[in-house]
Amino acid sequence: MTAAGGDPVAFGLVKSLSHPGGNVTGLATFAELLASKQIDLPRELMPHLSRLAMLVDVSDPVHLPQLRETMAAATANGITLVPIEIASIDELATAFEALSEKRVEALSVPPDPLFFNFRIRVAELAAKKGLPAIYGLREMSKMVDS
Repeated sequence: MTAAGGDPVAFGLVKSLSHPGGNVTGLATFAELLASKQIDLPRELMPHLSRLAMLVDVSDPVHLPQLRETMAAATANGITLVPIEIASIDELATAFEALSEKRVEALSVPPDPLFFNFRIRVAELAAKKGLPAIYGLREMSKMVDS
């Protein structure tokens, strides 16, 4: 079995990183460890940033620790993190409409299969709203597939 995702030890998929055991190979993103960087970059580019939205795929358990760490990093930097919960791609357009009401100034898009598969749509909606966005994967920022 091959998998990609968050911390495989925390999710009980392997015994340890140095001795995983079993027949699982894969890639651990440890996206929650990059939460502070996801705050630092927009803050550096926008020194007066006070409200940052974060897309959250509520169907993905990896997002809970990532959201928790991002919330802590935002709070430590005096930024209000506004989680935008999405359970399916059908909710994406409505979620982006809510961003205006929530007065967010930038957007964080974590590495997630849902957001990756619809990365062009996410990038188009962010651009339409004029929202600077930071993406968890370089490929997610592309406006067209290549």
